[in-house]
Amino acid sequence: DTDAEYMGNLEIVFCEDENEFPRIRFLTPMYHPNISPSGYPWLITPTGKHDSIEYQLHSLKALLTNEPRPSSATWLNTEAAELCFSKDPEQRKAWKKKVKALARRSIEE
Repeated sequence: DTDAEYMGNLEIVFCEDENEFPRIRFLTPMYHPNISPSGYPWLITPTGKHDSIEYQLHSLKALLTNEPRPSSATWLNTEAAELCFSKDPEQRKAWKKKVKALARRSIEE
């Protein structure tokens, strides 16, 4: 069970070029296979939806409320992914422990 409350800050950058989608970045540390150590999430952006911040936020919510995507093509934090998807229960436990510690720290700050 990795359910944990998390409070964090996001940065959303809207580009002047209307052909580029808004960029979202977590400013509060996350330990997630599909979020880079620098805070950028891997989001699905279908053609025609790239300019919709509503769609980006929906994708972000899905990323955070569903299990991490197991495809290595979506891994932005290899260390977190290797622990998260490990067959070794101790490594999976280590991933959950780190996720919960960061979530707890985010609430305390």
